[in-house]
Amino acid sequence: MADLSVAEFGTINPFVIAASPATQGASAVIKSARSLPGAVTMRNYRHGAGGGALMLPSAATLRAGEQAAHSHAIGTQVPDFHSSQEEYWEAVARARREMPSDVRLWVSVGHFQDTVTPGVDWRKDWTNQARELEGAGADALEVHFNTPGVAVAGNRVHDFYRLIYNTTRMIKPATRLPVMVKLPVESCDPLRAMEAARHASADAVGPTARWKAFVFDLDWRRSLAQLGGGYGGTQALPIICYTVAEARLNGLDVPIYAGGGLFDRRAAAKSGFRKVISGYSPGAPQRQIGVTAPAILLAETLRTGFVDRLHRPSHALPWPSLSRGIKVRNPD
Repeated sequence: MADLSVAEFGTINPFVIAASPATQGASAVIKSARSLPGAVTMRNYRHGAGGGALMLPSAATLRAGEQAAHSHAIGTQVPDFHSSQEEYWEAVARARREMPSDVRLWVSVGHFQDTVTPGVDWRKDWTNQARELEGAGADALEVHFNTPGVAVAGNRVHDFYRLIYNTTRMIKPATRLPVMVKLPVESCDPLRAMEAARHASADAVGPTARWKAFVFDLDWRRSLAQLGGGYGGTQALPIICYTVAEARLNGLDVPIYAGGGLFDRRAAAKSGFRKVISGYSPGAPQRQIGVTAPAILLAETLRTGFVDRLHRPSHALPWPSLSRGIKVRNPD
């Protein structure tokens, strides 16, 4: 049997079911964990769900890894059903107790909207969440900074990187758990965002490709998104590959879990197993699955399909190295 474990994250395989409606509440987390991914990220407290998703030309096309578009949360969201933080801590404890022991439970901390809501002491709240989630049984914490538009919320486009740095430094001393930072790749410079988290001693960074709606500048670093649901799809894969490659080529040595455009085993392999330059180490050891309704089936298909491919006698990666396809920025 192929060994897909990832030592940096202590997971049995490189697949993570991301914080989403498929991981909202204990029951959803437990159900998702039965597909045996490396980890499941429980959705953060106060984060609503729903709104639906639009997949063009079809969901089957998306899951097959063919060219497809995917828009998140196009309708009205349903508020978080946890009535209090204490109820949420209990849900985390139940999830950890009932999910398979070898599947890691990551829990998302905070909600970006807290940082721009007047009268909310989000610093105290997020620090307290970190302490309580450790006591509830979480295996790792994920600071949630990847919602589309978060980089420009409250007109803070110029100090978003300081927000990442200060928040990571604030949460690290509050817990003994690994602290990972999930980051956007739109409306900011992804490399600077990852560097800010790394300088604050983040244990891992998670660049994730999503955009608000369907209208955005092709220069994704400068287009200013609006807050809310975002756009993804197979077209996000080359952008997330570029982001990971750029980080490695610029010496970022922190573990990376990347997500965007991952809907079949070939896309998962492209995001991490192919080498960005001949002789260079693989890019992202962990891959987040951008989840929709069929998330659990997708995780199972990715995991088993990946193992099946690795066991073929003629196994070979059928794609060129990333360096042949796009130019990767390097200050030197």
